[in-house]
Amino acid sequence: MESVQSFLMDLSFNGEEVLPTVNKLSKEGMYFNNFYPQISTGTSSDTEFTILTSLLPAASGTVFVSYYNRVYNTVPKYLSEKGYYTFSMHGTHASMLNRSKVHPKLGYKGMYFEETYEYTEDDVINLGINDSLFFKESIPILEGIERENSPYMGTVITLSNHSPFIFKDKYAPYDKLIYSKYFDDYE
Repeated sequence: MESVQSFLMDLSFNGEEVLPTVNKLSKEGMYFNNFYPQISTGTSSDTEFTILTSLLPAASGTVFVSYYNRVYNTVPKYLSEKGYYTFSMHGTHASMLNRSKVHPKLGYKGMYFEETYEYTEDDVINLGINDSLFFKESIPILEGIERENSPYMGTVITLSNHSPFIFKDKYAPYDKLIYSKYFDDYE
């Protein structure tokens, strides 16, 4: 959810909340609306890196490309040492931002990328498979992980909310005039 911006909180289109679960969680837990991630060129990967290591990313370039072969103390490594099965899921290809090399270094034992899923080119939106298909095909994987592993920790990285915001009509059922108020690149 690294690309979700705060204006989406409590936002509704046609009487439907955009982020109903996130809104509920924000009311039940802690919500920080003045959070500004320290990112460089890598944006998504830099955010992953910062969340998992508590370190700032590189001042130029991306950690995942320039410093992928370093040893880091990470949440997945720590949890793996405590007996957790750790995994990552992403609807884009494993080589995107060098994740196929970095995720094992970060301590993930299982990795499920675009290559894991069955899809057609019509299922691709922006940088990989659309979130609807990604979630649908991830459910059996997640059920298997839960059945075979206890405890477990996973990172599920979505794509549809990620720029560039170029959507096909079937993925954006909202009124284009309302939608274009927030995104100029809507097609």
